[in-house]
Amino acid sequence: WMVHSFPTRRSSDLKIQLAQFPVSSPDGELIHFESPVRLLLDDDWQPAGYFMPWAARLGIMPFIDLEVIKAALTNSNKASAIAINISADSLCSATFREQAISLLNHSLDKAKHLWLEFPESCALRHMAELRSFTNSLRAIGCHVGLEHVGLEFTKIRELQDIGLHYLKIDGAIIRDIDSNTGNQQFLSGLCKIGHSLGMLMIAEGVNSKEEKEKLEQLNIDGLTGPGI
Repeated sequence: WMVHSFPTRRSSDLKIQLAQFPVSSPDGELIHFESPVRLLLDDDWQPAGYFMPWAARLGIMPFIDLEVIKAALTNSNKASAIAINISADSLCSATFREQAISLLNHSLDKAKHLWLEFPESCALRHMAELRSFTNSLRAIGCHVGLEHVGLEFTKIRELQDIGLHYLKIDGAIIRDIDSNTGNQQFLSGLCKIGHSLGMLMIAEGVNSKEEKEKLEQLNIDGLTGPGI
């Protein structure tokens, strides 16, 4: 077992850094920057995969996600939008939702440049909370979407009622899509559904020129990954 030293619940103790990865349209126009959180832990900047399991066990993900919103608002500018990840733990916390809306309401000009995205599982397991929070976020001017959307997407009911702006398709489906006809058919159908509901469809984990060209043929709206 490895023990990590987490900061106490004072924002002054939590050292946050937001990374920046471009999400672009097929013709190269910037849609937004993905800004995953990094925390200063064990004397190094650590990605979410390093600390999230422990943070979830300690029940501090809502606290971390609130600090991420604060950092995003601080970093926000009119030149480019910022996308941040919100955990399922935070979505399910009424206190977090209230505090987040209050924060955003106090920075309406900056809030309009924020894109908040939730794991696909939230639409499967926490539909009521997602719909309610999405309505509040849209009223403020934020964009709302799902990330890592995969094969379970077809199980999501009442998708048109959530009010999402975009979907990010999981990199596992995008990988080698230029030669995977099964995934091509799945993504083509997914894009038709998404577009019919007015959503942007964004491919995650794009690695190659061949993948990018095939994704353009499948009417994808945005791309992100090492190859972009």
